[in-house]
Amino acid sequence: MDVPTLRGALAAIPGCDIGDRLKFVDGHQHCNYVQTNGKKEPIGFMSGARGMVADFDSGCLPMIGFTYIDSSRDGKLRIWYFSEHTLTSSQYDEILGCVKSTRSLHACTHLATLWLETDLPQNRLKTEPFEVLE
Repeated sequence: MDVPTLRGALAAIPGCDIGDRLKFVDGHQHCNYVQTNGKKEPIGFMSGARGMVADFDSGCLPMIGFTYIDSSRDGKLRIWYFSEHTLTSSQYDEILGCVKSTRSLHACTHLATLWLETDLPQNRLKTEPFEVLE
């Protein structure tokens, strides 16, 4: 079963359909792209090109890149795609130079494509303080 089909099966379980909030990252092709759109926003991301040759039969052109998933700032979920190499361009040296100089991938997102930006759900669980036992 491929990942998009699995996501559909999970969403079909009573009580588990949380709409576009259920995301997935897939790597079955040697491509990088937004794979599936939900009702309001992207829900599936193909991130499978890490130095593999092109799969021309599926329409994939040679590419090397990686995704950066950021869920730690300001209540947002962001999925960035850094394209390192394609047939016609290379950003590898620029990305590497930025990360080395800033010591932060997040500071280099101006070199990436934003695939998704959405609000994270607020924590609805109420937790009680607990006592640490020694």
